[in-house]
Amino acid sequence: MKSVARTRSSLLLALAALGGGMAAVAAEPMVLINHNANNRNFRFSSVPSPVENDTGAKARFSIIRGTRDNNGGEIGALNDGKLPGTMDSPTQNLFFIGETWILADLGQPTELKRIGTYSCHTDERAPQVYTVWGAERAPQSGWQSVSERTPGLRRLASVDTRQQRGGPDHSRGAGGQYGVAIVPGAQDSSLGIFRYLLFKIEPTGKSPFAHTFYSEIDIVSASDANLRTPEPKVFNFDSDDGFFHFTLDCSNAPELAEWGKEKIIPLVKTWYPRLTRELASDGFRPMRRFSICIRDGLGGTPAYAAGNEIHVNRGWLRGEKDREGLGCIVHEMAHVVQSYNRRQPPEWISEGLADYIRWFLYEPQSKGAEVRQRNAVHDASYRVTANFLDFVIRKHDPEFLKHLNAAAREGRYREDIWKERTGKTRLELAEE
Repeated sequence: MKSVARTRSSLLLALAALGGGMAAVAAEPMVLINHNANNRNFRFSSVPSPVENDTGAKARFSIIRGTRDNNGGEIGALNDGKLPGTMDSPTQNLFFIGETWILADLGQPTELKRIGTYSCHTDERAPQVYTVWGAERAPQSGWQSVSERTPGLRRLASVDTRQQRGGPDHSRGAGGQYGVAIVPGAQDSSLGIFRYLLFKIEPTGKSPFAHTFYSEIDIVSASDANLRTPEPKVFNFDSDDGFFHFTLDCSNAPELAEWGKEKIIPLVKTWYPRLTRELASDGFRPMRRFSICIRDGLGGTPAYAAGNEIHVNRGWLRGEKDREGLGCIVHEMAHVVQSYNRRQPPEWISEGLADYIRWFLYEPQSKGAEVRQRNAVHDASYRVTANFLDFVIRKHDPEFLKHLNAAAREGRYREDIWKERTGKTRLELAEE
C-alpha cells in the first residue's frame, strides 16, 4: 500500500480593519490519496472505503459534455454502491472517451462533509485526473454551456493521482486501486452547502486507453449516519497445495455469494487440479489462475469459458444452483484446461469431451448423460458425444481421453487417430 499523499493550501486570513478583528476565509479542502497496487477490496490506510448508503447514492448523475465508452457500465455505476470484482471489469466501471463533464444533482442544497472517488484497473486506466466544483444553484445559462469561469461555481479540488507514481508521465504501470477523499480544510467542519457537484474528468495520458475506470463516487453529507461499506462479494482462494489461485466474483450476484462460498469454492479446489491431471499432455502447463464471474447480460447462454475466465449466467444459476449449476461449472473448467489455442478441433469433440468429464467423471450418479432421442448421431456434440466417447474408452482404449485431448490441444487432430488407437475408424466405432 502506498503512503498517503496530502495536498492542502494554507488557511487564508484577511484583516477586517487596521488594528481591528480578523475574519477567516474558508480553507481549501484537503485531498487525500491512497493507492493499493492490487485488489484489496478498496480498503485503504487513510481514505475511507466506499459506502453504499451515502447521500450520493440518491443523487442523479448525468453526462453534460463528452461521451461514455459503450464498453463500460452505465452512468449508474458511479453511485450504485457496487464494487468491481476484478482488476479489469469494464461493465462494472464507468469510463469515457476524451474529456468528459459529469453532474451530480443532490436534489436540494446539502451540507457536504466528504467527496470520495474510487477507481480500479491493472494499468493506465487506474489513476484519476479531474477537477470538481460545487454550486448551490444551476447557472442561468444552463449546464450545457458551463465552463470553469461560470459564475456560482466554487472550485473544491483538482485531483491528479498520477503524482503517486512520480508525475503525469508515469501513468503506465500505475495500476491498482485508487481512493481519493476530498475533506474540509483546516478549522472547517464541512466542504460547504451545495446542491450540485460538477466533475471535469480528463484522460491520464495520450494513449487511447488512458481513460480511468471509475468504480464509485461517494458524496457524504453532514446528516449521513451509520454508513455501510459494501461487503466484498469477491473471494480469492488457492488450491490445497497452494499451486493454483482462483477468484469467485459474485459482486453482480450478491444473493449467490454465500452459496458460492459453500458450493463453488470446494468444487473448484477439488476438481480443477483433478482436471489438469485428467487432461495432461507432454509439455502442457495449465493456467495457474482463473476466475469465475456470475453476472447478467448473457441472454440465454448458461455459461461460457474464455481464456482463464468463466462467465456464468446469474438468472440461470439462480434456478439451477441445486440441479445443473455445479456440473455446468465443471464443464466450463474443462474448457479452461483444454486450452485449445492452436488449430481448433471440430467443436463436437471439444464440447463432447467437456461433457464426458462432467457426466461420466463428475456426476455419473445423476444419469444426466442418458440420451432419449432415437437415431442420435455420435457427433451431435455435448452429452451425445459424451456417450460415444464413453463407449470408446470403456470398450476399446482406456487412455483414449488423454490422447484425443492432447491431439486437439496441440493442433494435430486427424481422423486417423481413431483407427490408430482402436483399430477402427470413427464411423466404424459409431456404427458399433
